[in-house]
Amino acid sequence: MDNYRRGRSAEYYVIRVLSSHGYRCARMAGSHTPADILAGNGKTLLAVQVKSGSSRFTDKDAYRLKEWAVAFKAEPVLATNSSGKWVFKWLNHTKS
Repeated sequence: MDNYRRGRSAEYYVIRVLSSHGYRCARMAGSHTPADILAGNGKTLLAVQVKSGSSRFTDKDAYRLKEWAVAFKAEPVLATNSSGKWVFKWLNHTKS
């Protein structure tokens, strides 16, 4: 499976997880934005970056995701898959 298909598959998995928790999701396919998914439940909006396998998430990526999330009044979230286990990490988006 190529990187594009692996990433797309990971994004669809994360959408299924978020949907099962009451979120409506929009995949930002091909947008090259810091967030892969926007998800909302009527109370909270999430800007989610999905990383699977050996994909790296740098400090610069985190900064861009946080800035982008602030612009949409969203919570920045990193969804990662390490050793077959998905972890959702809410990133602090307040400026210091």
